[in-house]
Amino acid sequence: MYSGTHSGSTPDSGNRTGTGVGSTGEIGTGLDTGGRQIAVEMEPENYQCLTHNLSNYSAAKPLHCAVSDKCGTITFHRSLHSSCHSLHDTNNLIDRSAAEKEQVRCVTVDHIWQEHFGGEPIKLMKMDVEGAELQALQGGEEAFSSGAIEHIIVEYCPRAMQNAGQDTHQLYQLLSEWFQFGVMENVPGFGNQDAP
Repeated sequence: MYSGTHSGSTPDSGNRTGTGVGSTGEIGTGLDTGGRQIAVEMEPENYQCLTHNLSNYSAAKPLHCAVSDKCGTITFHRSLHSSCHSLHDTNNLIDRSAAEKEQVRCVTVDHIWQEHFGGEPIKLMKMDVEGAELQALQGGEEAFSSGAIEHIIVEYCPRAMQNAGQDTHQLYQLLSEWFQFGVMENVPGFGNQDAP
């Protein structure tokens, strides 16, 4: 989540939240004084990379946790690919050799909004939660319904959602309650063909 104003070459933004082990987390690097960024990562090695990548940016704060519909502790499934770890068994390169599933602290979007932004407006939220989109959005009902989050980018994989027992139509319905939205990618065989 990002707040404040932005002077870099990336889109104008403000309060932001998202994972961003790579370039997404660095969107906040052009934040002007007073802007803030919260970047969330649940997987320990990815969190170390995120912390390193954001270490030169005083406006950016990494959080080692997952985002879902409740605060507490939650189990996540490791993937053989560093960007596919999930709160659900998405069957997306899940590491079946892992002796145990990993436990991680879990927070809601509403918690992050109140705890780290004091309920102030958030310009942009970027979400990439590998099949847990519905739970993450449900955990932000107060922030979303109040209009505190101006823009949201939800990166999702229809197959991962389906494998997690979720329906993209539910995602669209939930988003339409709070935002006007569109699907940016609709390529046959890739992306989502059933988007509104």
